[in-house]
Amino acid sequence: MAKQLTYVVTVFTLILFFYSCSKNPTSVDDAVPSDSQQLSELTSNEEANYFSVDLVSEDSAYANELDTAITPLRWGRKIRNITVNRTITFDTTNNDTARVQVTWDVSGQFVIILSTDTITKPFTDRYIREGIFVRTGRHTRYRHLNWRLVRVTATEGQTLNSNEVDIASVQWYRKSNFQNSWELVRSITDPLSYWQLRDSLPSYQANDSIKVEVTVNGSGPFFGQLHFRSRTTPPILRRVMQTMGTNQMVAIGKIPSNAIPGVHHLFVDVMTDSTLHDSQAPYRANIWGMLYRVQ
Repeated sequence: MAKQLTYVVTVFTLILFFYSCSKNPTSVDDAVPSDSQQLSELTSNEEANYFSVDLVSEDSAYANELDTAITPLRWGRKIRNITVNRTITFDTTNNDTARVQVTWDVSGQFVIILSTDTITKPFTDRYIREGIFVRTGRHTRYRHLNWRLVRVTATEGQTLNSNEVDIASVQWYRKSNFQNSWELVRSITDPLSYWQLRDSLPSYQANDSIKVEVTVNGSGPFFGQLHFRSRTTPPILRRVMQTMGTNQMVAIGKIPSNAIPGVHHLFVDVMTDSTLHDSQAPYRANIWGMLYRVQ
């Protein structure tokens, strides 16, 4: 009987030991990802809202008064695959600062719906955005508290292996209900050199108007549209750009009255006119994306 009791006590002690080890927070140390892994996780989880290209997949807007070789009723991108790569570079003099470059290779079909037919064109676009993170801790359990995003660039998207469309600049404006004139928010000539501070993004209120003026290198012709969404669910807002000159376009939109406060994206989307209006021409596009905040 004594031997049986000793056996039971021993087994019970071992169970308590292993259970306590499994609950011991210090055991997390052995599995803590590297700084590079933590930063990569942040861009796809807690900070994912700053690193997104989802708006360009929208395909439900309608064209107005188009009259060319083919007359699209609806068009848009159907994304089939997204490959994401992250390059992380630590400051050589201060490892508590890191630059993260996120690259998306987005491929699928550009779909053009006509009254009697549907045309599809394959596409692959490459998008790039960079962010700067600074170290804020060295937690083992709450790793998302170890780094904070402090600033990000705009996004540049380009059809892979093509520079047929080349945006030269974007002027970005705001006008509230109480203003009679447009206020220049930013003038951008290089999206990857345009840094936006996380804590001071351009801000809009519900019902504010938003305008972009785009200049494109080359004589075109080009077709442009503005994508933006100020709600967490569809519909995505899209505005066809009006031609101002040989290589200049403008689009005006409005922040919805039920806009959700927070960080949102707008994308200036320029393609060759033949992408949309010539059934035989290949898809070619250049896309710039910026961040703004709804208060």
